[in-house]
Amino acid sequence: MQKKDSHAKEKEEPHAGEKTPDKAKEKEEPHAGEKTSAAKNDLQAAQEQLNQHINDLKRLAAEFDNYKKRVEKEKLLAKEEGQARVLLQLLSLNDEFDSALAHIRASKDAAAQEGIQLLSKKLSQILSSFSVREITCSGLPDPHRHDIILQVPGGEEGKIAGILRKGYMVGEYLLRPAQISVYAGEQEKTGATVAKEEKNKENKKQKTIGGEEETKEKQKE
Repeated sequence: MQKKDSHAKEKEEPHAGEKTPDKAKEKEEPHAGEKTSAAKNDLQAAQEQLNQHINDLKRLAAEFDNYKKRVEKEKLLAKEEGQARVLLQLLSLNDEFDSALAHIRASKDAAAQEGIQLLSKKLSQILSSFSVREITCSGLPDPHRHDIILQVPGGEEGKIAGILRKGYMVGEYLLRPAQISVYAGEQEKTGATVAKEEKNKENKKQKTIGGEEETKEKQKE
């Protein structure tokens, strides 16, 4: 009986090197603190990924908005360019009216002047309906809107002196630049110029003296 009991105890009690199932399970499962730390790391990684996706969507939305604006601007420019071809022909006609009006004013033909003025006014209204506006010509010239054709003496150097041909814009589109003259400013007189002026003064003086003497002789006669 004692031998049987000893064999039974040997079967029930594990050897010193063997691990019980409960102890092995305890070592395999992480502690509660480790589980919490791992969950936080996973959450942080997911949040960073979400933020990255949100930023990508914002960037795409901004790029698409810029694309729409660019397309609208290109459409507007294309429309303005199409109109410009027709409007340039009307501007040439407007130049002819201005030229004709200047000649008629000189001839003092009231009836013809009135007729040309009515036609010119009608054409100006048509141009205004297409948002055509005349380029202002005052002060310093704008290289993008003014063509300098010639310089005239005097005035403040570089400033606009006069308009040789009117320029026009339609919206932000340049139909044609204004042709202008600018002041060259007061130029320094050279020795030859001074001498020439002095000679002219002397000639005028001699003519005046000669004329006075001739008048006196006629009076004596």
